[in-house]
Amino acid sequence: MQHPQPIPPAASSHVVHLRPPEMNWVSFLPKQFLGVIKAADREWIAQCLYNPAGQFRQQFPQNWFHPPSSPKVMTAPPDPHFYFRQRMFLWAPMWMWGISLKCPQCNT
Repeated sequence: MQHPQPIPPAASSHVVHLRPPEMNWVSFLPKQFLGVIKAADREWIAQCLYNPAGQFRQQFPQNWFHPPSSPKVMTAPPDPHFYFRQRMFLWAPMWMWGISLKCPQCNT
């Protein structure tokens, strides 16, 4: 009777690489933003403003945010909107620094 040869652990284990579920970053944006932010800009802007849990970020390292650059290698024809994306300037002094802005005349 022959004994079967042991199979090395690396060969016997099946490694399954699961992709994380796709994050719907655009769903974090307020509905009012969808009317003023172009579709090509929505995802990257949402990633700048929100963390993966959908919470508005507490701190921002800068005021200007630029869209990601185009990929070097394209496997499909590019979306023309990709080349006309806009940068974003975030001005939220009350949120970012706790400075309240009040009218100098009526103090509201």
